[in-house]
Amino acid sequence: MKRKFSVAFVFGLIVSSLPGYADDNISINYGVGSTKGKHSLQGVNAEFLHQKDNIGVIGSATYLSKTDGEYVKTQYASIQVGPSFALSDSFFLYGKAGISAASKLKDDQPNEKYGVAFSTGVKYKLVSNVTLNAGYELGIINDTTINVAYLGVGYSF
Repeated sequence: MKRKFSVAFVFGLIVSSLPGYADDNISINYGVGSTKGKHSLQGVNAEFLHQKDNIGVIGSATYLSKTDGEYVKTQYASIQVGPSFALSDSFFLYGKAGISAASKLKDDQPNEKYGVAFSTGVKYKLVSNVTLNAGYELGIINDTTINVAYLGVGYSF
């Protein structure tokens, strides 16, 4: 057990000492969403960015939920992918598109519905391997829109 911990610790030191070679970034963001004032959903957005020179690709997954009463649980989820652009060494802009799913957006909705999702956001490198992330996501499911704002931190490796 001590040997595994020691190897993991040394590996972590090596990886953290090479921030100049960082091409990848993983982020965890806190998200808040709403639908025409009816639901206020909260949850998480996770992103993975692979940046090569000035152009990269980013993928994300979002999950938000809210429990109304004892049995009604409103849920929203999306999976997206898109391009990212490095505007400088520490400022990145991205856009994504993908699919979304939701349940109980309306009281009479009997099952899960599917739609599209779009998002845009920025990443700013605070230091060589820590980023600050902010973004906006729009989910469109049938005639209902879900607006999601998220903010979080990321780690480059």
